[in-house]
Amino acid sequence: MDSRDVFPYQVVRDYDLFPLLTEEEVVGRVRQMSAQISEDYAGKNPILLCVLKGAYVFCSDLSRAMTIPHEMEFVKLSSYQGQQSSGEVQEHFLTHIPAERPVIIVEDIADTGTTIKYLAERLRSLGVTDLCIATLLRKPDQYRVEEEIAYVGFDIANRFVVGYGLDYMGYGRGLRAVYEMIDKNLGR
Repeated sequence: MDSRDVFPYQVVRDYDLFPLLTEEEVVGRVRQMSAQISEDYAGKNPILLCVLKGAYVFCSDLSRAMTIPHEMEFVKLSSYQGQQSSGEVQEHFLTHIPAERPVIIVEDIADTGTTIKYLAERLRSLGVTDLCIATLLRKPDQYRVEEEIAYVGFDIANRFVVGYGLDYMGYGRGLRAVYEMIDKNLGR
């Protein structure tokens, strides 16, 4: 583990962090995904629609590794309260998205799929017809919606994770790897 990746604060009081994906694994997979998207969208000038705040690191790295012209836009959505999905999505802002452009929704994690379904339906209501989803992490046992995910970084078990943009109550986003949070009192 890189010394810059030590969790230096005790804000996540009763949780230990267990390494799930190393920085090298994540960066390598993001580069593979970028290459595939660049191939699939050659000549199409897609818009990467980054779901804030969790996907900002993933979207940035994905964008920098792409070899085709593209733009980035941002939307802030939330459905989590602590470690649990509330089941309801709150939209804080959505910029103008031209209906004629292909849109790639960039998510940090596909858990139940509530946020993805909401955003896909919202974009379709705005006239977007060429739409797909890229997510760094997917929890296949939790995913409950019909929206297909075209690009998946990693499938993971139903665990709460932090790092590489993902947080717990605002903390842990800057970690370079992905960690599972383990309750010190309960263990895994």
